[in-house]
Amino acid sequence: VLVFLPGQQEIQYLCRKLKEWDSFQREKTKKEEELENPVPIADVDVALKPSVAEEKPSLHNYNGLWVLPLYSLLPPHEQMKVFSDHPVDKRLVVVSTNIAETSITISGIGYVVDSGRAKKKFYDKRTGIS
Repeated sequence: VLVFLPGQQEIQYLCRKLKEWDSFQREKTKKEEELENPVPIADVDVALKPSVAEEKPSLHNYNGLWVLPLYSLLPPHEQMKVFSDHPVDKRLVVVSTNIAETSITISGIGYVVDSGRAKKKFYDKRTGIS
């Protein structure tokens, strides 16, 4: 997933929130799996366990996010993480400014989310400031 935001502050905020959400989801998934798969007590569980045909597939396939920021003031070695291999079991989420919109190609991106917002500099003739 590639997400476009207008600036560094927004990118850092969203990355932090996504990492918090990811941590929460992992804990939630772990607890739900523990409730669904209790530790067997001797042979009692074997007799009560449903057959393979009756077992429901696990709906908890959440493996996590690999969240990476990308903006111009980010150090080059941090920017290069976007192009290196990421864990196969995790979903790659790149949160970027429009630097990645036309100038680079990131492999593994299947979805693009554009906030529709961008920072534009302009020159004010009255104040002389851009």
